[in-house]
Amino acid sequence: MRSFLRASVPRRDQQRSAAVPMLGHVQRAGLLLSSGLRPLLSIPILCYRVGMLWLEKIMRTIFIVWEILFKFDSYLYYSSNFSQFFHTENRAK
Repeated sequence: MRSFLRASVPRRDQQRSAAVPMLGHVQRAGLLLSSGLRPLLSIPILCYRVGMLWLEKIMRTIFIVWEILFKFDSYLYYSSNFSQFFHTENRAK
């Protein structure tokens, strides 16, 4: 009876190896690192993700402002009286 119980309960290293494929790549890499290095590894990843989010927001804002200014500039350029202030050929007439 005792040998049957021993055979049915997996050993500790078998339990760990069975659980490893269920984890993602980051957790699997975290098993290889010591627990002291894990927070140090997550700080640059967090900074990278937050930085990329802010960079995307800044670039989108610059693009929107550029589009507004360009459309406003073309509107002023094609309006009736605005182009005469910038072009000498219109002033000479």
